[in-house]
Amino acid sequence: MFKRRAVALIACTSILFPRIVLADVSTIGVVLLTRIVALPLVLFALYFFLNRKYYYSYILLGISVLIHPITAFYGIIIIFFSTIFTIKENVAKRLAYMLGIFFVISSPIWIWAILQSPDGGNFFSADKQWVEILRIRSSHHIFPFSWKPKIYLNSILFVLIFILGIKFKPQQQIFNLVLLWIIIIAILCLIGVVFTELFPVGIVLKLQLLRSFLFFAYIAIIFFANYIYNMLNKWGFIKSANSIWIIILAIMLLSLVRGKNIANFSIYNAQNKYWLDVQKWAKNNTDIDAKFIVPLDSEGFRVQSQRTIFTDYKDGTLGNFNPKFAKEWFHRIKLLGYGENIPAWRAVYNMKPEHFHKIVDEYYNNQDNIYIVLPIRFILYPFDRVYANSEYVVFKYDENYGEEK
Repeated sequence: MFKRRAVALIACTSILFPRIVLADVSTIGVVLLTRIVALPLVLFALYFFLNRKYYYSYILLGISVLIHPITAFYGIIIIFFSTIFTIKENVAKRLAYMLGIFFVISSPIWIWAILQSPDGGNFFSADKQWVEILRIRSSHHIFPFSWKPKIYLNSILFVLIFILGIKFKPQQQIFNLVLLWIIIIAILCLIGVVFTELFPVGIVLKLQLLRSFLFFAYIAIIFFANYIYNMLNKWGFIKSANSIWIIILAIMLLSLVRGKNIANFSIYNAQNKYWLDVQKWAKNNTDIDAKFIVPLDSEGFRVQSQRTIFTDYKDGTLGNFNPKFAKEWFHRIKLLGYGENIPAWRAVYNMKPEHFHKIVDEYYNNQDNIYIVLPIRFILYPFDRVYANSEYVVFKYDENYGEEK
């Protein structure tokens, strides 16, 4: 954007200071989710568009759709309208070619959506119960009126550093294109507010449009990095190529000092050791068709155990895109002890043997191979104990048990 490697290096190191912005999105991902994989592809698509390599942009967008369609959507909208407003010659023909390439690459996801995707509700309508469930499960991503002031303060900070960075603008043509991107992002965010909080619309709820603000945050960081570079140069701090490396090293050291209190960070599996032990036991000691009922606030049991579970709180994420799924999930978490004044982490402590009987009667028709995983404090539960460690106990369900020992 500014044609200076030093600016790019300052911007990249500045991202080491993560901030949570609109839609509860961090400027740097801390968990390797599919959207984290898709995000760099979309950013490179914007980079190629900025450098007039339009076909590369659409190729990367097509690939990113296969990885995380929602993250790709923001890039698609930005680049599509940028194509219309910035390409002057044969725009219709060139756009048709580029869209053709995009749809060919991303065709597997569209074929799946048409043939396999379950009925997720009307495109425009937003079922009242579904909206209420979304407010419970995903208000931090979707409903801006529920967000804490810190989210807005962080986001305003990026607006301010962008305004500061305008002091040293890039070439006018590039600056105009960047302003167009910002206008598009602002419109997406405005639509995201109006059609979630005021007049809920199904497709807007699913697309979580305020997440697009993250792209503005990255633009602001780049502009601010250029501002820092120019001011340091003006004050005489940058006298040689080595000077910028000293500055970058200082920024990295500051980020390390700031992050030293981040507990349990690991590139390996970050789950609790005893929770992993339960999963490994399940994989090695139960049939492949075994069903597990796990605490509502637990995560990742399916990964290492390779066994199905009744549900957990994280499953509710899928309800963001499918009202029927959301309603079924909400019914299940209530069976697991969730209530209006009972958060997910406390739900398990409200569970009694009769609650498990109800789940089995309703969903499993008293089948065999049903297991219950509970915190160790439930070790005296009136079911057959088959495994225990320092933090968890596993019971094999038996319909004939029902009173605590």
